[in-house]
Amino acid sequence: MSTTRCLLMTLLVLCMSCISVKDVEGALWLAVHGETEEKISDLPDGEHTIHYSKSHPDERWRGRKWGEGAVKNGRREGLWVFYYPNGFPKKKTTYDRGFINGMTTNYYNRGWLRSRGMQLRSQRVGEWESWEWGEASDVR
Repeated sequence: MSTTRCLLMTLLVLCMSCISVKDVEGALWLAVHGETEEKISDLPDGEHTIHYSKSHPDERWRGRKWGEGAVKNGRREGLWVFYYPNGFPKKKTTYDRGFINGMTTNYYNRGWLRSRGMQLRSQRVGEWESWEWGEASDVR
């Protein structure tokens, strides 16, 4: 085994002995799924406003509103609105038991329409309209 590999393995063992499995799972969740401090499945039932982490790598996003909507049984439920750091909506979509079901509307970072269409169990269905910076461009 190379010296670099031995050093990395030693460092990994030392780090793992200092933090709990729950800490590692939380860090992995944030790294893979987004930049918020909250996990949807950990939130109690009810309406929530979620913000980007104050340690987000891009300082423009730190502490800004990420999204808002209801949680039921650890899953998104009903209308959810997600935001750009400038406060404009990024996406509006409806959830049913954690799946996107219904109309989804995506926006450019200045609030202009980007695309709109239906989703069923988080899959696009039917025709989707799209816009290039506010101008109708395509129906797919």
